[in-house]
Amino acid sequence: MELRSQAVKHAAFGKGIITEVSGNTITVCFAQGEKRFPCPDAFSHHLTLKDAALQAELSAMAVSNARRRQEEKKREVERHEREIRLRTMKIPPKSQAAFDATTEQLERYREEGALFTGCVLSGPSRGKPRVPRAIKPNTACLLTARPDGGGEEQRQILGAFMVRDDFWGDRCADGLVRAHDRYRIMLPEPMPFWAFLDGEEQRRTWGNVPFRIFTNQTMRTILREMRGRLEGTPQAGEASAFYAYFCEMNQMLP
Repeated sequence: MELRSQAVKHAAFGKGIITEVSGNTITVCFAQGEKRFPCPDAFSHHLTLKDAALQAELSAMAVSNARRRQEEKKREVERHEREIRLRTMKIPPKSQAAFDATTEQLERYREEGALFTGCVLSGPSRGKPRVPRAIKPNTACLLTARPDGGGEEQRQILGAFMVRDDFWGDRCADGLVRAHDRYRIMLPEPMPFWAFLDGEEQRRTWGNVPFRIFTNQTMRTILREMRGRLEGTPQAGEASAFYAYFCEMNQMLP
């Protein structure tokens, strides 16, 4: 749009003419002299064009710019708050998760990059999604399943993912644990599950729950084994990066 020579009016300086446009700045010549204004922002409050159609267009652009700046500021505040919470996050000794990867769960994971925590079965919150309070940005989640026709003792690990670095289980209202965009692995060959959990003195029973919580030390052992199994494969680099990120987030030595 051509703004040079356009007539404008200012509440304090009166009528003027736009004499120069340079980037996001315009120069207006008033009787008192030249004044510079940001463009298009000045047209939302200070300046009014004689051309009504052009004024409406510039006003809309100014409103859009203001909205964009507000959104950017909000994202910056959220990013700052997330960084503070990550730096001050306490690492519970048990904050890792294993999910029962049913057909429905696997489909949701492939399509949405998320797993469902299930619904509360009793009490005042019955029917509402479980709040995964133990799951935080330091959590790795295992995808596990029993082979067709196999018993619980044959449960296998199919893959793993880190949760997003902005995921906090205590704030999760929809019950969806969301996977990190980068740190995800699917194993070409499953690994046994319960063999790793024996050190935690857990019986080889799952129960009527979509996921279980276990120790950070056990997850480190599982991921280290996973990294070893993937050595020399196309996923070797991903497995090493996954393991390093897990150790960093859990303040553990690799």
